[in-house]
Amino acid sequence: MDRQDWRAIWDAVWPFVPPSIGAYFGLKWRVEQTRRERITTWFCSAFLSLFLGAAVGEHWELGVKSTSGVTILIAMLLSDAMGVVVAAARQWASDPVGTFRRWRDAWLGRNGP
Repeated sequence: MDRQDWRAIWDAVWPFVPPSIGAYFGLKWRVEQTRRERITTWFCSAFLSLFLGAAVGEHWELGVKSTSGVTILIAMLLSDAMGVVVAAARQWASDPVGTFRRWRDAWLGRNGP
């Protein structure tokens, strides 16, 4: 393998590096999750940010470094959002009526008991 082959490999792998880093840091402060939930969260945030980061970079005509930074930030935010989804799903699964009541009261500004 020569230098050109290594360059081609790096060009194929590079788009996956920033979202993976962002997803890792997003999971660092995650809610307590099972291994399956953690892997699902990581994949969702990493692969969604791959497309969203490129879309943001293309829309605002950012450079390569800026687009990579945006992709990392999107991956971190998506990891947090997926953590919220996991926590909400757990609440709904364990106590759907109580969860609805707490969320409704919080939305309406009522103090709970």
